[in-house]
Amino acid sequence: MRTIKIFVLFLFIAGCSEKNLDSNRIRLGVPPQSGFSPVFIASEKGFFKKQGLNVDLVISDNAANLYLEKKVDAICSGLTESILFFSEGHPTQIIYRFSYSLSNDLIVSSPKIKTIAELSGKTIGFSGVNTSSHIFVMQLLNKNGIKEGEYLSSNLPFSKVWEELQKGNIQAGHIRGMDVAEIGKQGFNIIGRSADVPDLLSDTLSVDSKYLKNHSASIQKLVFAISEAREFYYKNREESLSILSKQISKSDAEISEELKSVRFLTLKENSQSLLNPDSKAVQTFYPGGGGSGFPQGQTGSMMNFSSMEKRGALFIAGESIIEFLRERGQLYRIPDLKNIFDDRFVQDKEPK
Repeated sequence: MRTIKIFVLFLFIAGCSEKNLDSNRIRLGVPPQSGFSPVFIASEKGFFKKQGLNVDLVISDNAANLYLEKKVDAICSGLTESILFFSEGHPTQIIYRFSYSLSNDLIVSSPKIKTIAELSGKTIGFSGVNTSSHIFVMQLLNKNGIKEGEYLSSNLPFSKVWEELQKGNIQAGHIRGMDVAEIGKQGFNIIGRSADVPDLLSDTLSVDSKYLKNHSASIQKLVFAISEAREFYYKNREESLSILSKQISKSDAEISEELKSVRFLTLKENSQSLLNPDSKAVQTFYPGGGGSGFPQGQTGSMMNFSSMEKRGALFIAGESIIEFLRERGQLYRIPDLKNIFDDRFVQDKEPK
């Protein structure tokens, strides 16, 4: 009888351990891109394990489809993609913003084209229909008076845009993380930067709503681990680049170039960026008060990261994205941003 009791107790303990292990397991989908560097560093340096997490890192260019198929619980993706997940019937919360970039994303044109206004009737490359890349290109065209139908488009992977530009098959395209000096050396022109449409190309961390409800403690630990990885990156650049080159399959020099204009955000900065729009504190304030959102007399390429105070920035960018997709009839349902952004996990609580 005593043996049976011990056996039952053993099964109970084993069951509890297994349940605890499952509750701390997170399947995290992440594309092999430098914008998600803290995730790769957290995995390599054991910051996830330090938080008691069992993170199954799924590195894939196809992370969005894996998320829609519920093969991962959380995903690193662009802001546009995260909004589309929600619209397509996959309840999703955006809980973290990785970085702010002034010029990691560029519109590069052939030697004869000097401005975006000259792209009317020309072929322009971007990566994916109704993606962040597509919206980035179209927003800049619209700002310069070029409407849809007044240009040709070519859907290309980022890795192919430069090649197609050199061949003359396209006259301009969205390029990410390329050496600016090399572009000029070969006679091509930079006619647009991510700073021209602030916050639109934000890289975010999103979580399946049901998973989040049942595993909020684990998600908090995930954010703390990513935040610790951010700190590690800034204190250990060389080691970080070595880690990233293995995960992203690029050289240290290439990744270093990509990250030159990227600043990874603190939890405090995240809490400002993800603020609820109903908050009285929500505003986008740039000292100097230029009407374009930049200080008077400055363009995006001239700005210093530290000159900005960004509050509710993702909400403002999200509204632009929703309006773009709505006008094109690409939303199955109009998302309510207050149901998408969840700032509970970035409330200025730095990990110890």
